[in-house]
Amino acid sequence: MKSTAKLLCSAILLGMMLLQASAAAAGQIRVFVNEKELVFTDAQPFRDAEGSVLMPVRAIAGAMGCDVNWDGDTGSVILTRGRVTAGLTIGKNEVTTLGVRKPINTAAIIKDGRTFVPVRFAAEAFGAVVIWESDTQTVRISDEGNDIYRLGRFVWDIEETDELESNSDGFLTLKKESGLVLDERRVGKNQRKVIVIKISVDTPEKDVEMQREQAAALLGQHIPKELVDEVMDYAATKDDGDTVIERGYYEAGEYCMYVTGYIGPTVIYLYL
Repeated sequence: MKSTAKLLCSAILLGMMLLQASAAAAGQIRVFVNEKELVFTDAQPFRDAEGSVLMPVRAIAGAMGCDVNWDGDTGSVILTRGRVTAGLTIGKNEVTTLGVRKPINTAAIIKDGRTFVPVRFAAEAFGAVVIWESDTQTVRISDEGNDIYRLGRFVWDIEETDELESNSDGFLTLKKESGLVLDERRVGKNQRKVIVIKISVDTPEKDVEMQREQAAALLGQHIPKELVDEVMDYAATKDDGDTVIERGYYEAGEYCMYVTGYIGPTVIYLYL
């Protein structure tokens, strides 16, 4: 009986491998969201001339739990989940997330009466991780279902109590209930991405300790704990709005940080 069961399992695995190989050989693209394969009954995903995978917008929206709306005036498709929105305009190489426009290398299109969107940018707008497996022509999407905003490799959690607005550079400013402020900026000729973290030590009614914990958690996503502790220990030397501290400089591989503290909040500049 055991030998029969083993043979049966082997046959099933072999059959699955053959089906995958056959699909890859035929150029058919398979898409998985959290290891569940999406079924396309008519309009199939495809790769464009840039190598990007496009798929019907309602298929990816349904798999990720997004609402879809069509704006006929602008020719845009808008996906919404929780407080996060992502808009793609037909023929335009950009995605607008929470009001911030970001360039992408391919555009949404209409094909055979269906709206197709670039899978990677539509999914990543909601914080999902997208992996392309070229040998099997497979897209794998890992989606935790959280409302987040991604900047480089760092993600900002979006909560119901957060205030969201556009800053003077046209990017996102997020204000947390604790008093912590996260500001997306671009600096220099190369428009390098910067996350400006402001700890409101100058506002007594705000929870400064919570702000410091939130700032440390953000930095700790991709910066060693020892360095995060060093940065936060120095930031904590400014404990009110009147105290002034000298600028501290720190490096962590591809990232560098400045900590400053003049009149007002403590500010940490994280250069991406």
